[in-house]
Amino acid sequence: MGLRRTVSRGLGAVLVCLCLVGMPTRGMAHPHVFATNIATFEFDAKGVKGIRLLWHFDEMFGSLLLEDYDADGDGAFSPAEQKVLKSEAFDNLKNFGYFSHLSIGGQPHKVTDVQDFTAGVDGAEVFYSFVIPCRVAPGTDISLAVFDPEYYVDFYTPEGAAVRLENADAYSVTSKVAPNADISFSTWLITPTEISLRFSR
Repeated sequence: MGLRRTVSRGLGAVLVCLCLVGMPTRGMAHPHVFATNIATFEFDAKGVKGIRLLWHFDEMFGSLLLEDYDADGDGAFSPAEQKVLKSEAFDNLKNFGYFSHLSIGGQPHKVTDVQDFTAGVDGAEVFYSFVIPCRVAPGTDISLAVFDPEYYVDFYTPEGAAVRLENADAYSVTSKVAPNADISFSTWLITPTEISLRFSR
């Protein structure tokens, strides 16, 4: 099952409870999953070689993933359990570009494949980690906003801690993390937070 299908299994009980107490559902907030997004820009001798995204999920969704994919109940995902989770609850995100809206040198860069997926538990939070491969030369602007246009998943990109650098000692790097109204979406006009980065030798 995919990310959205995994979530839907837990929604039935919530909606039943709301109906029982007489609360209206039509005007409810849309998101059903909440995730914090961190981006690590990975460098090599030629420039940026990829962007690793780290998503920490809310407690409810994390508990659903553990219930469905932690087969031995040890509170973690073994390599075998991760393989099943990836197949059933991550790979379908390819159909949505992994919610990653990337621009390189001012041109949209469609995210069609990712690498090095892992899932784990950090304290009480379940997380996904994966790399978007991309080759970016010094002097080229990179912009990245992670959001779900259907607002089924609400991504929070913390402005003070969203950017990390790996092997970047040979470069001078500047970055900015701020809302970008130009890419607002949905009937609620949600404004995603965008990461902008530029680097030079």
